[in-house]
Amino acid sequence: MNMASLGSLPGDLILDIAQHLDTARDVAHLGAVSKHAHTVMNQSGWRSFVRAKFPSINVAPGALTGWNAVADRLTYLDRCWDSRGFSLTVYGEKAPARPKRREFARSRQSVNFHSVMDATTLSSTQEEMLVYGAGENLVFRRKEDVGARGKDSWSKLAGREAGFAAGTGDVTAISIIQRQQFPEVVVGRATGDLQLLSAKDETLSDASQKFAPAYDVNDTSKTPLTRRSPGQRAVSWTEWQPSGQLLASCRSSDLTLYNLSDTEEAALKPILFYDVSKDSAADEISLLRSVKFMSQDVVACGLGGCSDPLR
Repeated sequence: MNMASLGSLPGDLILDIAQHLDTARDVAHLGAVSKHAHTVMNQSGWRSFVRAKFPSINVAPGALTGWNAVADRLTYLDRCWDSRGFSLTVYGEKAPARPKRREFARSRQSVNFHSVMDATTLSSTQEEMLVYGAGENLVFRRKEDVGARGKDSWSKLAGREAGFAAGTGDVTAISIIQRQQFPEVVVGRATGDLQLLSAKDETLSDASQKFAPAYDVNDTSKTPLTRRSPGQRAVSWTEWQPSGQLLASCRSSDLTLYNLSDTEEAALKPILFYDVSKDSAADEISLLRSVKFMSQDVVACGLGGCSDPLR
């Protein structure tokens, strides 16, 4: 008994197969399996394929020579449409923008970060010295023999180890002072704290002296706990006057002066408080931003939030 092959199938089965094929290439391959299949496909197979795959297209009789040519043209157009598409753009009247409410993230610090620094050349050793704040941390650089290729050392004092948190304990003011054989660094922070650090070696460490509270203890309204704005708690500026051994610090509207000529006293107490807001109008804030010594008994103050910014 001879085994049945694809080419020996009846014509109606070959037409059914042609209707279920996806591409014209498959139909052409089906018609090439035998002479019988080729005859069936030329007579009715291509027509069945076209009507099965393109039922919405009405092909007029005699429009093209042969249904295989019709299938070739329709499959070509189908590939062309597959590679194209429509892009729709709708234009309309723009609605008026609603005013946005200013929102603050809870985890974001209220006072934006800005780096502060101070640098000098030590008169005793002619060394270069640089100190700058990086958040709550202090970075210290010291270079020997400025004119030659001396040793260049860098170190960092982590603020977290000293109890200062990021953001609220950031470094906001720095001044390098020289009143003894070795230099010292005065550091103001966003908490309102004023530190005195020793720079004897290649690192910074706590000095033997400390600053007393930088506010009038007799005036409870000036204590840090009652100041709600972080911008008013921070030490905004420190300035050193070497000939008079005076240090000025700015915090909110308060100018504080220290006499650092005494190197033995454990607590460095302020010798003067002055509130610049007393000379301003009642509706002005008058925040001290900077201060410069004109002489040992005259200082120039730069203020913000008032109509008289220089005094």
